[in-house]
Amino acid sequence: MRRGLIPSAPRYLVDVELLAVIRACRVALTSEPLEHVSAPLTAAVARALLTIARQELQREIFVFAGDIRRLATLAHDRLVAQ
Repeated sequence: MRRGLIPSAPRYLVDVELLAVIRACRVALTSEPLEHVSAPLTAAVARALLTIARQELQREIFVFAGDIRRLATLAHDRLVAQ
């Protein structure tokens, strides 16, 4: 193996569950019909999010987005979409 192919720092994987939560948040906030969601996990999470009061959901998503933003800012060179 050639030198430099292995990253020197650990990398964080953006996994499918995280992406499903992000897509479900979008569905819950935009009132997109669940019939348009093809992934079962995304639909299940969106259904759960729809049971939360809208203001509470917006507050939780704001905190969640801040956590993701902080991760991306602090470790932008380590994020890898999977």
